[in-house]
Parts: sequence; structure tokens; C-alpha cells
Amino acid sequence: MRAGPRALMESAKGADETNTDFIDGSVEVRAKRKKLITEAGAELFCLMDESALRNVVGNAEIMRDQYRQIAELARLPNVTVRVIPFSAPAYRVTSGGFTVLDFDRKDLPGPVVSMSTVSSAVQVVSKPKVVKQFGRRLDFLAGGTLPDHETPALLERFAREV
Repeated sequence: MRAGPRALMESAKGADETNTDFIDGSVEVRAKRKKLITEAGAELFCLMDESALRNVVGNAEIMRDQYRQIAELARLPNVTVRVIPFSAPAYRVTSGGFTVLDFDRKDLPGPVVSMSTVSSAVQVVSKPKVVKQFGRRLDFLAGGTLPDHETPALLERFAREV
């Protein structure tokens, strides 16, 4: 898992003025998150626009590895990965990505939304109205995706084409 995230962060290193220690720490956080999904069974529901999968990061080998890893994750019973294809006349988010986090723990607050801004800043909001708005966005996005069982074959096709 380290090659893809590292390649992405290395490609932005100069623009974001990050250093190697920051990148190492970020890659480690992603590895821990992956372990929560693959080993602890944390549930993941992921919607991706085809453009996120088609933009080459690193090189063709890194991309093929990323496609393979996403396909492996998509086959897990606790993971759903759906892709919004270019051909779908679907609603698309135009103002950066977002994540809706809902932890099944009593010691944490209810759902929150983590939003990426144009300046690469991240804002986390727990206001019910905002969380509900992004829940609706998630529902609209899901309406334009391919069925999740089609994701592995799509990723295999992308790997052949890269």
C-alpha cells in the first residue's frame, strides 16, 4: 500500500512544502487505517469518480498495484467500492472531496463530515444540518455509480489500459 500514497504525496511535495518526515507519517497513518479495515473489520463505503482512478500518479506499475489493492479491498465483506463512470449523467461534487465519518462508539460524537477545500485545508464539521446535507450528497452520488460488484472488473480493465 505504501507505493501509491507515497507517490501521490511525493508528487505534491514541492507545491505543499512538505518534508519527508511528514510524508512518512502520512503514509503510516494510511497503513494503520488500512489495517482497521482489513484486520479489524471496520466498515468502508467508498464512492469514487472515474477521474480519481484515471489520473496517473507515479507510473503505470504503481497504478496497476493501486487498482489491484482497491479490487482486493472491494471483495471484502465489510467494504463497498463504487465508481461513478465518466458516462454516467450523475450528480458530481464540484467543490472538493468529502468524507462522512460515523463511528460506532459511545465515547465519540455522532457523524461528522471532513471536507477538503480548494487550498487543501481540511475542515471537520459535526453540525447536524451540515452532516445531513452531505449525507444527501452521498446518496445522490451513489445514484450515479456502477453496482459495487462491477468494481473489480472495471479496475482490472483500467490496469490493462494504463
